[in-house]
Amino acid sequence: MGMRAMLTRQQAESSKPVKENRHKPMTVDEVIEYTHIPRGTMYMKLEDGTIPATKPGRRWILYQDELDKWLETKRRNSVPMTVDEENFIIGFFIFDAVVVMLVSKWLNWF
Repeated sequence: MGMRAMLTRQQAESSKPVKENRHKPMTVDEVIEYTHIPRGTMYMKLEDGTIPATKPGRRWILYQDELDKWLETKRRNSVPMTVDEENFIIGFFIFDAVVVMLVSKWLNWF
């Protein structure tokens, strides 16, 4: 297998999927369909500023990524961590423990 073929195969295996653009404007009707929040409740939350939105004229505009963040903050139960997040936290605490151990040994030398 040539170098070019090997690099192409490696790049294909390691390429990550491209994230879609989540900062897209949505109408109130699209948000109601997306969230299943009743129309009256939606307008009440828009008027009192509970839901992140803008009203440049007569119509409300909401952005999907902002709406998703708002929905996540209103959860009663926390979202489970992904494996990558768990591994990062474990690695961080192991690193922190090693640093504390090294500093305490260094301080004992003096």
